[in-house]
Amino acid sequence: MNKIIIVIVMTVFHSFVMAMDNSSDLIVQSFDLHLNDGSSLHDELLSYTGEGYENSGNLPELTLHYNNDKILSISFYWSFYGPYPSEGIIYHTFDLVSNKEIVLWNEIDNNKIKAFINYLYQKIQPILLIHRNEYSDSEWMDAFNISDELELDKLFFVKDISRITSYYIKNNVLHLVVDGYFEFPHAIRAMDLFTEINITIFDLEEYLKKDSSLKRIKD
Repeated sequence: MNKIIIVIVMTVFHSFVMAMDNSSDLIVQSFDLHLNDGSSLHDELLSYTGEGYENSGNLPELTLHYNNDKILSISFYWSFYGPYPSEGIIYHTFDLVSNKEIVLWNEIDNNKIKAFINYLYQKIQPILLIHRNEYSDSEWMDAFNISDELELDKLFFVKDISRITSYYIKNNVLHLVVDGYFEFPHAIRAMDLFTEINITIFDLEEYLKKDSSLKRIKD
């Protein structure tokens, strides 16, 4: 009986140490991973450690979603408790061959962008219309500060899909993150649309450039 307990304790301890090692490895690796704006992931993490942030004085904890030694997909949560409270999750996916961030829309074949937008439209539009029914028209008009129902109708038809840029990879599926579709302020953020559009690598590959880094996901 004691041997069984010892084995269980050692197994849990080993898992904990491995998790700590993975987290530490990602923090070390963050110095070499470059974001689209030229800064490093570590620079960005530091920017979320100032006064007022939940992680004040400490780097945010990184969540690993995918790593096949060629593609790394991570995220981290941040929360600010200042005069204008806000919070969010930031997602990044990196090409580990170049150590550069992979911007989804840069990976789409120029000749297939319209087709990809239409593909996403067919997935997002039904979700947006369902979301509208969660509140009354008067509540929505108050939220948007409008008085015209026709104008309200227009707001619930998807436009400018290319502004949805956050994504992560998990289990060979690309999860496109709609994190506050209307970008409502904190006071009415609960009314906003938060959802994920799941795209299998098989479906995504149809729209990618021939030399896209995202094709390495299946390697």
